[in-house]
Amino acid sequence: MGVDQHTSFPLPNDFFSGGSHLTGPVGHLEDVLNQMYDEFSGGAVPAYLHAATETKAELQIYIDPVAGNDGNSGFSPVTPKKTLAAGIALLPNIIRHNTAIHLNGTFSDFGAELITCSLADGALLVIDGGAGLTQVAGPFTATAAGTTYLTVAGAGWTPDAWAGYLVEVTSGAQAGALCSIQGHTADTLTPCKNWSSSPGLASFRVVKPTTTLTASTALSSLSIKGCTGNGIIYLQRLCVEGSLMYLDASYNTCAGVRLSHQVNTGTYASGVVRALRTFDLLLGPFGVDPILFTSLATYGGASNVGASFVDAREILGFSIQASHHKDVRVSCSAIGAPYYGFARGARVVSARLADCRDALSGITPATSSVIENSSGYASTTFNGSSTSGLTLINSTVSVGGGVDFSDNTAHGIDAQQSAVEFRGAVVGSGNGGAGVYAHTRSSLLIKDGSPPTLTGTVGDFSVDGTTLGTRWNSVAIGSPFVDVPELTMVKEVP
Repeated sequence: MGVDQHTSFPLPNDFFSGGSHLTGPVGHLEDVLNQMYDEFSGGAVPAYLHAATETKAELQIYIDPVAGNDGNSGFSPVTPKKTLAAGIALLPNIIRHNTAIHLNGTFSDFGAELITCSLADGALLVIDGGAGLTQVAGPFTATAAGTTYLTVAGAGWTPDAWAGYLVEVTSGAQAGALCSIQGHTADTLTPCKNWSSSPGLASFRVVKPTTTLTASTALSSLSIKGCTGNGIIYLQRLCVEGSLMYLDASYNTCAGVRLSHQVNTGTYASGVVRALRTFDLLLGPFGVDPILFTSLATYGGASNVGASFVDAREILGFSIQASHHKDVRVSCSAIGAPYYGFARGARVVSARLADCRDALSGITPATSSVIENSSGYASTTFNGSSTSGLTLINSTVSVGGGVDFSDNTAHGIDAQQSAVEFRGAVVGSGNGGAGVYAHTRSSLLIKDGSPPTLTGTVGDFSVDGTTLGTRWNSVAIGSPFVDVPELTMVKEVP
């Protein structure tokens, strides 16, 4: 059967009436052909016609919401696609060769977009916002500096206003260095990762990536979900903004999803979804540099000499469920979030968090999570929470010496049905309740002969949250404490 040539759509309802315009058997095909025309005319292939596709060589896809056109090929910087949907549609579902999706510009209220694929051994998928930076504050000139700080005397900054943004040194020995900001006082800024040498009395500025994902009128998300195989996905050099925008990298079993040079200032929060939600996330060691490429085929591995971290800020939630990776290294800066989670075998270093709840949950000691400080990085703190600094439920956690739980409205740590091991002198003060409130079949073990100095208004340790149970020094000299109604204990072990 064939169809006579025609020049206009949609076809009238009686176009094939009586067999007209058909060269074969009579049929009623108007609706079917009109639907096919609608689906194909935009340049996209309907989902029901998608077959397994795979890369044949290195692939680079370009998307630009201003200069782009969805009628373009999308395979060069001068012929970019316009929308995320059109660009992502070019991505094969089997990635055998290094592949990049280059984003440029501001993508607003674009709805839900999903990236899912299978990555062959060693293959990379890079979602990259490019090298452009937008100045947020500055430039400033340091009046004092060291490997762990930059000071501008009398600056009068609002403390932590730029926590989670990036600091770029623009002159001196560290010119060009770009690092996440863990936090700052009115005049002194602390980077997440120490500089290799003092920047000196250098010029610097606060910046964010120019390429931005934002939404304020329509709930929008960029999701990397269900990716399998032994390749790695990089999501780098992007800024997330707006009240209805979030990223979701969840339920992936590939070799890792790595975030680098990411700034998140969005305020979306609903249920467990926050402006940044990441599960099965692998960063290591301690953050990675963005992949800089003229040709992805020449990429040989991240140098790890820059300072790139997962950053969450303000009311963002941040969670990691390392169900497939037992060593998740995280450096992040987050303030005032209602919920955070680091789960199942996570290793947390250089984190600055508050209100961390239902977190670090491990079912057996084999999935014990670790919170610690690491040489060359800012100290890990759980400070300033409106409740407890860290709430643990059914968790197995090891806390290293020097980790700080201070100035929380309730307790430094609230442990329920959890095992907490202090490996060194964990510190903390100014908590409204106890240093540790441990109840409902919890245990605390002091190891290595270094009792905590973690305390609060109630005292060091409590099983009811309102009265002192024991002090760390008493336990450290051989007086274990056991509360039978709560089946909770604290003791020193070798």
